[in-house]
Amino acid sequence: MTAARLRLWWQETHSPQIELCRHFCGQFFESEFVARPGQLKLLFGGMLSVLASLSVPFLQAYYGKYLFLKALDNPEPFRLAVIADVLFLISLSMLAIGLVTTLLWQSLFPDRRDYLALASLPLRAQQIFRAKFTALLGFIILVTLAIVVPAAFGMPWMMQPVRGTLHYAVFGATGWQSIGILTSCFAAGIFMFFVLVALQGILLNVLPLRLSTRLSFWLQASLLILFLAAFPLVVAIPRITYSMNLRPDWAIWAPPLWFLGLDQIIAGSSDPFAARLARGALAGLASSALAAIVAYWWSYVGHRVRVLETPDASRRREPSAYSEWTFGLAPRAIGVFAFVAKTLGRSPRHRLILTVFAGFAVALSVNTLANAFLNGFNFQTGRLSKITILLAAQLALSLFTLCGLQYLYRLPVEPRSNWIFRVYEPGHTPMLLAGVEASLLYGGVAPVALLNLLVSTFLLGIAPAAVLALLTTPPALLLMEGLQFTSYKIPFTSLYLPARRMITETIIKYVVGIVLYISLLSALLSWCAQDITRWLPATALMLIAYIRLRIARLDIQRVARLEFEELPEVMVQTLALERD
Repeated sequence: MTAARLRLWWQETHSPQIELCRHFCGQFFESEFVARPGQLKLLFGGMLSVLASLSVPFLQAYYGKYLFLKALDNPEPFRLAVIADVLFLISLSMLAIGLVTTLLWQSLFPDRRDYLALASLPLRAQQIFRAKFTALLGFIILVTLAIVVPAAFGMPWMMQPVRGTLHYAVFGATGWQSIGILTSCFAAGIFMFFVLVALQGILLNVLPLRLSTRLSFWLQASLLILFLAAFPLVVAIPRITYSMNLRPDWAIWAPPLWFLGLDQIIAGSSDPFAARLARGALAGLASSALAAIVAYWWSYVGHRVRVLETPDASRRREPSAYSEWTFGLAPRAIGVFAFVAKTLGRSPRHRLILTVFAGFAVALSVNTLANAFLNGFNFQTGRLSKITILLAAQLALSLFTLCGLQYLYRLPVEPRSNWIFRVYEPGHTPMLLAGVEASLLYGGVAPVALLNLLVSTFLLGIAPAAVLALLTTPPALLLMEGLQFTSYKIPFTSLYLPARRMITETIIKYVVGIVLYISLLSALLSWCAQDITRWLPATALMLIAYIRLRIARLDIQRVARLEFEELPEVMVQTLALERD
């Protein structure tokens, strides 16, 4: 009887606003890249399980850390460690919500597709904007709570000292510490969300639509790289524990420190500087929320008309011929190369995913630099360490660029377009795959090598830069060949199946690749770069290995067939997991 009453109440209270919210919430878990419904949920479930498993060693490490600090006679290291870890949690919350909001950048405001899809329904623009903002805010609140709640109740439990000790006097009640961490981290995450919404709202409403569309992508890409590069710096915050006693003047301009002051006030601190920072947190949260609401209201007034009346600016002038700079490729290979280049030029989503991979490379480089500077490295005088850092950065950039392109090629743009490649496939598979190889070479290996050469020349000079280029280019060529050995697809034409493999397997592969290709190889190449009798034979051996590997790949591709659809593994197909 109760269930029937609930269903009746749900039907009576149903409204267009609720349906719109459900529609916009569902868009957060949909992607045009996925060929089969429900696959993204499986992917997100795997990611959450990995994060849950990683929390176990994280909690064990922090428990041991505070067990040691609470055993000290002096409570000052314990107090500073608590402040540093709270600042780490606040910064991590802001970083995570910033990343999520940036990934949802194109969904922050209603776009042309939303207007056209809902045009036939008896809805007002006000309802669309209100539902969009409600769904977006509700989604961000749920994500923020999922990030913040475990830390807010887990960390104080590990930190809490025995009642009556000196450590308890500087720590306070565990309950207030939990409330302080929960409030400050949640407020910091929502503040970051409001700031990014207001930023995009200003961009959309101030600039002409075509210009704002172009700048919006570059701003989104820059924010992604910035947030990913900031992750190693955020992780390093607990290592600067003894800096928590400082009171720099610039702290009033640092949003993470604002919310640290809010946490300290809630936890019972009477520090006037903390009170000043807490007032900044409240003012910043209120002003950012007001700016986001004004941006939405502003868009409601004029953005809908501008979007619908402005012609579609997705078409761009593209080069008409590629044969002049493809060094004598066969016509079918040039056709594949042109198809890949034009598709990347038309699809901002694909370019954004490639930006994410580049951001991981930048993050690894920043992490290497941060560790070097924390260990007292002088970038002006440490020539050998400078070479090692540059080699690691170059290898990281080539690894993530080539892996990003290889992953990007799996994501379809228009799967039905593969009919023309199916027609020309018989007897011409090597020629078609030669176009894929050219796209990796000219789109991944060559730009990275040129960028590395310019940076190394600026920092080291022409001769050392040439040596580094000779040492880092052959590994990139070897990596390109290795990635092509198991791939027989024309980019953007194969149906994509996410979560085809376990997420843990993918993470392990990338971790092993980072350790072997970046860490160990950069150390080995740094040793070789010290003497011509080392780097010259090393370069020759790598080039010989590349030639032999390429010959073996071409022999296999002569009898290979192209793949136009990704399927689950054979053992998974027999389980029929996708059936109801």
